[in-house]
Amino acid sequence: MNNMLETKRQVTRKPESAEWLSYCRPAFCPQLTSPDENTVYTKMADLYVAAYLFLPVEGEPVKLRITKDLLEYYEISETDFWDRCLDNLEADACIQDMQEIVQNMIFLSGKTTNLFRKGALPDPTPETMYVVKTESNESNYGAAAILLQEVRRKLLECWSDGVYILPSSLHEVICAEKTDDPSRRDFLQETVKAVNCKEVLPEDRLSDSVYELLPSGEVVLA
Repeated sequence: MNNMLETKRQVTRKPESAEWLSYCRPAFCPQLTSPDENTVYTKMADLYVAAYLFLPVEGEPVKLRITKDLLEYYEISETDFWDRCLDNLEADACIQDMQEIVQNMIFLSGKTTNLFRKGALPDPTPETMYVVKTESNESNYGAAAILLQEVRRKLLECWSDGVYILPSSLHEVICAEKTDDPSRRDFLQETVKAVNCKEVLPEDRLSDSVYELLPSGEVVLA
């Protein structure tokens, strides 16, 4: 726990619980990273989510990994900590139409609509894919937005029989309609593997697996 002790020496004062909670953000650990037994995290199949704390130290923001020891130091429960992480994430959650994103990239036609903030998502076609991430480029780790129950509920409004989740990178996931055709799942699986191998930086990679969002809201391996 040397890092924790060093962190305590850096912090010029101990913020009040409500104050430091405002700096919480969720983040995925990179693929193949073993979770620290002292780290506050939840498991979604083989994707890990770790909690990070942003503390102002001498006027500069510092990102720190939160351990159970640090939770005790700041006198906050794990439940309250995780709830606040999700609250902060929800304020920045984003669902965008992948086709619209590509068109805007090609034609520079403006900002893509955040469908998460609309009253309802449009009726998708079988070819529709949605990108789930955060709106802010500063927060990064936008793939964690798929953990939000409200995000999953909105996706199931489109595809009530289930949703395929493709781990695109640390910063976003791609969602598509689940079908009974196993060849579609296999194609998506091979696509994720190929993109991870050729297009995604190793430090930004998530799992090679495709996941399924069940009608119940649970996420499992497809």
